[in-house]
Amino acid sequence: FILASNHISNLDPIILGVMIRKRRPSFIAKDSLFSNFFTNWYMHSLGALPAKRNQRDIGVLREALKRLNKGEILILFPEGTRYTKGEIHDAQSGVGFLAAKSEVPVFPAFIEGSHKVLPKGALLPKRSHISVYLGKQIPIERSMPYQDIANCIMESVRHLSCRN
Repeated sequence: FILASNHISNLDPIILGVMIRKRRPSFIAKDSLFSNFFTNWYMHSLGALPAKRNQRDIGVLREALKRLNKGEILILFPEGTRYTKGEIHDAQSGVGFLAAKSEVPVFPAFIEGSHKVLPKGALLPKRSHISVYLGKQIPIERSMPYQDIANCIMESVRHLSCRN
């Protein structure tokens, strides 16, 4: 399945990954996080796929699709970047492409408070509360344009944000 969430902290992939206990999920991360030996090793150990920023990265979409088709779990942040103020932005079309092509279930998630535990630029975490809200499977019309599917997914994430 695909777990699609907002993205407000570098902790988010770890938080969602810990919640999935039976199998290690994969996720897509900006390629600059793979820039040196240690971070490259660490990101790969987390199941991360490096994606080129500010351009369509067909290679990472193919690899993500391959993993989904093998029955793996993929955590996605449809906005494509972190928004540290907690606001929710529009989704990129890649999540729509993966949802349509893989035909796996898609579930929304909303993370609240992780940006206070590890603010942008911080090296050490601070003590604060984190909440994660999980939603029901999103009904997707797979024949819709990819951006429309992405918008539908992001709207489900937005809906979860109304719980706080």
